[in-house]
Amino acid sequence: RHFEHPAEFRPERWLDAEGAAHDRKSARRATMPFGAGPRLCPGRYLALGEMKMVLAMVARNFSLARVGTEGGHEPPERMAFTMAPVGLRMSLGLR
Repeated sequence: RHFEHPAEFRPERWLDAEGAAHDRKSARRATMPFGAGPRLCPGRYLALGEMKMVLAMVARNFSLARVGTEGGHEPPERMAFTMAPVGLRMSLGLR
């Protein structure tokens, strides 16, 4: 309804043809991690700020590299409240 192939892990769905993030109204309605309306999560802005800070600190202090998967195939995905690749291995190295 909101995306083509919604059950697949496709991060590029959030980008337009030039590779910049786009703001589709249907995409905003498709994901509501903090709820909406009068019951909106009061810790929303704190959580978003914390996530950005952790990601920035990891990117600043570590080199990230994807470790090869078995047979060179993409790892399978787990469908739950959120989607996540199963068995995606990354290596972190100090900068």
